[in-house]
Amino acid sequence: MNAVSTGTESSMKAMESDMIEEMVKDVNDGSVRIKIIVGDEDSTMISKIRTNIDTNIGKTLDANHVKEILRNHLYFVKK
Repeated sequence: MNAVSTGTESSMKAMESDMIEEMVKDVNDGSVRIKIIVGDEDSTMISKIRTNIDTNIGKTLDANHVKEILRNHLYFVKK
């Protein structure tokens, strides 16, 4: 069975980064300033935020993604 890409996943990722960018912009317009975004390895979101809002916003991986990355690396080392 072959998987057929409909482009849905990529458009959902684009919508996700657009939504996060909009939320950061809304929060930063008030009295609160966001310093760090916690997320996955998606570089699109942090790139858009740094380009359009604040170049000083940092990014860190959440624990679940770190565990998944480590597990995948260990799996391939074991092979």
